[in-house]
Amino acid sequence: MGADAILLPDESNRATITFDLLQPNDDEPQMHFGAEYEYERTVALRLGYKANYDTEGLTAGIGLQTDLAGLHLLFDYSYGKMVDYLTTVHRISLGVQW
Repeated sequence: MGADAILLPDESNRATITFDLLQPNDDEPQMHFGAEYEYERTVALRLGYKANYDTEGLTAGIGLQTDLAGLHLLFDYSYGKMVDYLTTVHRISLGVQW
């Protein structure tokens, strides 16, 4: 299953809602729910949930992008809630496109 983008009335903002279903051979079905709101193609706010996992659950994040000196710069941060081992996971990625 995939995502559907929803353009908001001013067309410079975008909202996306997604759902994914995974059926492992040796476990119960796992579901992923997610939503993203993108403002002016510059800032993206993200929220998600992983259902039917032993240790994972809530996820959230932010993405930033801009053009600078002919380069397209990207920054992404995400937070994940884990129950037993790490309690929380923080991920950061940086990207450059030219």
